[in-house]
Amino acid sequence: MLAVVFLNPVFLGALPLAALPIVIHLLSRRQFRRIEWAATRFLLEAEKQNRRRVRFEQWLLVALRCLILGLLALMMARPFVRPGVVSSLLGGRGDVHRILVLDDSASLAHRGGAAQDFATLRNATERLIDWMRQEAPSDSISLYITSQPKKPILEAAHAAEAAGDEWRSQLARLRPTDAAAHPAQVLANIATFLGDARGPAELYLLSDFQRTDWLAGGDPFEPVRKYADSLRVVAIAATATARENTGVIDLSLARPQTLAGVPTLATARLANYTRRALRDVRLEVEVDGVPQPGGALDALEPGQARDVGLEVTFPEHGRHELAVRLAASDVFAVDDLRRIAVTVKPELRVLLVNGQPSSDPLKDEAQLPRNALAPPGPFSSGIRVEITDPAQLEVAALAATDCVVLCNVAAPAESTAAVLRRHVETGGGLLIFLGDEIGDAADYNRTLGPTGANLLPFPLAGPPLRSPTPTGVGLIRVGEHPVTAAFSSGQEGASEYVHFRSYYGVLEKAGENAATEPTSQPTASVLARYTDPGGTPALAEKALGRGRVLLFTSTIDLDWNDWARAVDGSYVVALLESVQYLSRRNADQPSFVAGDSIALHASLEEFEPPVTIRPPGHPDEPAVETRLVEAAQADELARAEGPVALRAGTYRFELTSRTAGRSEQPVCVNPDSAESDLGSAAAAELDAALAALPHQVLLASDAFDEQHQQTRRELWPMLLVVAVVCLMAEQALAWRFGRPLSATRVRTRSVTAAAAGLR
Repeated sequence: MLAVVFLNPVFLGALPLAALPIVIHLLSRRQFRRIEWAATRFLLEAEKQNRRRVRFEQWLLVALRCLILGLLALMMARPFVRPGVVSSLLGGRGDVHRILVLDDSASLAHRGGAAQDFATLRNATERLIDWMRQEAPSDSISLYITSQPKKPILEAAHAAEAAGDEWRSQLARLRPTDAAAHPAQVLANIATFLGDARGPAELYLLSDFQRTDWLAGGDPFEPVRKYADSLRVVAIAATATARENTGVIDLSLARPQTLAGVPTLATARLANYTRRALRDVRLEVEVDGVPQPGGALDALEPGQARDVGLEVTFPEHGRHELAVRLAASDVFAVDDLRRIAVTVKPELRVLLVNGQPSSDPLKDEAQLPRNALAPPGPFSSGIRVEITDPAQLEVAALAATDCVVLCNVAAPAESTAAVLRRHVETGGGLLIFLGDEIGDAADYNRTLGPTGANLLPFPLAGPPLRSPTPTGVGLIRVGEHPVTAAFSSGQEGASEYVHFRSYYGVLEKAGENAATEPTSQPTASVLARYTDPGGTPALAEKALGRGRVLLFTSTIDLDWNDWARAVDGSYVVALLESVQYLSRRNADQPSFVAGDSIALHASLEEFEPPVTIRPPGHPDEPAVETRLVEAAQADELARAEGPVALRAGTYRFELTSRTAGRSEQPVCVNPDSAESDLGSAAAAELDAALAALPHQVLLASDAFDEQHQQTRRELWPMLLVVAVVCLMAEQALAWRFGRPLSATRVRTRSVTAAAAGLR
């Protein structure tokens, strides 16, 4: 269907002039007085024979002359036709608010051909605004991009004003970000605008309509549904072609602490969003740009995600960048590389508090854990162990200690318990082993329990329990946890060689009911239980402030169990994992998601307040200046707030040390792992999502192909040709009808007419 419109409709008033030849003809007719004359009788009879032919010739000439004048009037009015798709896109008439939303999320960086999908939508947006400017200059236009939901490029500008080059240059500079779309945020702001503006509106959504952005996590169209009576939605999809991708969707370290010179295990997760199996998928690993041994997967099936273990060694302490990339990149390169920032410590500092010192190494309470944590020999565990007695604990420098281990220590004084609590609240770890030297359980609960420092996950219950069997009971892990994950794979027990002859019971129900009490206590959880009939908790955990507490209800030496003699080495592994888990954590995240505000923590005692942030595109992208701001709590580090990071990569925070000059700290930003699944919503899915809203779903290729680049096709050239042809035909016919008859033809016609009259 074609929509016919006139550029100069005022000239349509000249159409009545097409009747001018008829008026002239009527005015030029003369009135004759009829007188009967016998000599003309035969001539009148002859004229009657030719009257029908002559009348036809006259009306034909008049019709041609009228048509010529009508064509001239139409030419002056300049009619044109508009293609049906364009007419449908610009369906609104009158004063209409036209709101365009251009999706610039990470998935639009996909290349289906020579250009990105985003380039297709950007060109469609520019052409659509041009059409609006030509066809509806009085309408208002607003242009949003999903990465800036509160700051439109055009805001309620008249279409005629959109003829400038400012918005064109802004549009030309746009590139897809590495962030997710979050369309609900944009539509919520548009709903506010619609509520203030009132009147009819049309919403144009230009996107790839990625399922993870538009159809997951709620209804993004909910804010605008209440305007269904005055709002029409046009959804313009970038492509209908299925898009495939393979990417690195996660990167993490197996342990919370990373030590210089000690190999650590990193895990990279690969996902295959294609319809074919991938073979020999290789990964490249870099630390601060220096290659390290990579990894590989033999196969990755369609729709499958698998983990790849990577052994990485950081040669120096400090903050480093770990990067993992696919050796073979694809048409969506944003997720082929993933980075994390790793804070590497020179060592872990562990303080063993010896509650039963002895000159005999086998009877000394701290001897076995010290050898387990820092064994003698050429290979270092990266743990520095110090031993102290309970009397020195209150004055010990716990600020520099990662983890404190109480080895069969008697109930400390209230002041010492307060020091331990402060240590845990500020991020340190506390590992408690029991034994004969702890004294009365009631005293232990009074100083370390809920009525005291509140460090115990559960209060102790009376005197120690004895195993119901002479050989002792085993140990059963409860669920998955980093501390118990080192137990034998596929087995519930820590080891078949471990037996516990004695242990403390705990008041587990007190912890369960604590949340209902007026002063609720931090939640505690059981990580392992003994295999006695009551399932007594063996290992319990509680978070307190920024730190954690682990309680093991048996001894750390051989007095109550034979764990240290287990041939499977589970004693050493469990101690190492416990210390790693409890040690102070870095306050900063390993990485941020694109679209989030980035930040870095640092000590104002060590660094000056001014901070410079260099983005990944520096120097093409300008640096950002910020400052370290002191934390609200005295025990927390200062924080330097950075901008919203829309690009994946490494942002480098440059700080000035008060003693060592300039230092650089990397902060890594990765795309949202959900962006790797490039699956787009089908037209039927969009129809269902837009239910109750007047809407239309189109493809950018259908609505904006080459044959529809112009919104109008003027008809005056064709009308001119028709008018010239009609004029030439009128002249030819007038000459033909008006030429004189030859004498022979006149005689023939007269004789024929006379003969007819005589008859």
